[in-house]
Amino acid sequence: MESLIVSLEVFCFKQNLFIKQFFDSIYSMYWAAEKLNIPLENFPEYIEQLKVKKDNLIDQIQQLESEKQTSLESYHTTKEDLKSTGMKAII
Repeated sequence: MESLIVSLEVFCFKQNLFIKQFFDSIYSMYWAAEKLNIPLENFPEYIEQLKVKKDNLIDQIQQLESEKQTSLESYHTTKEDLKSTGMKAII
């Protein structure tokens, strides 16, 4: 048990953390994993999956923005033209 405590103290020192901060972080991860009904050991993988989903959504948004701009250009119009006609929903 003593070696665990010493290892924890060394780890926290190297990370520039107080031991209380370390346990607060662990508690926060546990609470979030429990709330999401994910085993704590799968939490890092879950976070990575969320990052991939986020990146995919950003790519989709950029693609849609590009398609929207291409459509506007093909009709020789601008966002300002559409705003002036009251078509704010697609802008």
